[in-house]
Amino acid sequence: MLRLSLPLTCIAFISVWLIFLLTRTITKHTRKLFAQQQQILGKLNGQVEESISGLNMVKAFGREAEITEQFEESNARLCQVATKAQI
Repeated sequence: MLRLSLPLTCIAFISVWLIFLLTRTITKHTRKLFAQQQQILGKLNGQVEESISGLNMVKAFGREAEITEQFEESNARLCQVATKAQI
């Protein structure tokens, strides 16, 4: 490649280096967001599991609205973090 064209070789190496730096920068930023997304998803799954396993108790004490509100808040937070991680 170097024998064929020195300017094209330089352009290729500079392009590869810039793409490497861009990928590294994006990865550092999104790694934290993906970890946060997994943490929130774990909490949401635990909340859903507890709600389903204790459904009779929730109904007995009339806490359906509170449980639904908690789920919606957790789900909204998960959506926010997931969107930031993907974009």
